[in-house]
Amino acid sequence: MTDEIRAARAAINAAIAARDVDAIVSFLLPSYQVVTARNATRQGRDASRESWTAIFASGVTYVRTPAEIHVSEDATQAHENGTWEGGGLRGVYSAKWLRDDDGAWRLIGEIFSTL
Repeated sequence: MTDEIRAARAAINAAIAARDVDAIVSFLLPSYQVVTARNATRQGRDASRESWTAIFASGVTYVRTPAEIHVSEDATQAHENGTWEGGGLRGVYSAKWLRDDDGAWRLIGEIFSTL
């Protein structure tokens, strides 16, 4: 199961590098929430779409690198911790994944900190 989460994260990183907002958003649940490294919060897939569009217009990209992934015994949720960098900053992050109705892993929340 952790390989599936790593593959999903790699696909998100590839979508970020390609500036493909639709591909990024496809990994987010409609109720997705994020707290950014600059302490901004976004709620929902649509708000994230708008944010990624603005981020890419500014020329910034990001890379997230998983350090550890834990999957629940019933394989319905997972927790990922790792490091990130981009826009001249770097730090750590945590992400919560849920298995969606179609069996795919999608993000419900992420939090990023600069360290």
